[in-house]
Amino acid sequence: MTEEAKKRFFLGKMVFIMILILGVGLYITWVLIAVIYGKVGWVDAMTDIGLYAITIVIVLFGLFGFLLYRAREKDAINEE
Repeated sequence: MTEEAKKRFFLGKMVFIMILILGVGLYITWVLIAVIYGKVGWVDAMTDIGLYAITIVIVLFGLFGFLLYRAREKDAINEE
């Protein structure tokens, strides 16, 4: 695998890891803001169905993207 290909795989994996971190950070931030400013209990803030819907899509997109890049990188290394 060339150096350019290694950089491309590394960049792709980092993008999907950042998306994964963004999803988890969104969940934590939303819960904290809802509890601090919204006069909502912890349980109500953590079980908000809209929050789950957004968070799950973002986290799964990041996770599957990372796993696909990792599998593709392994295939590229095995082809050599």
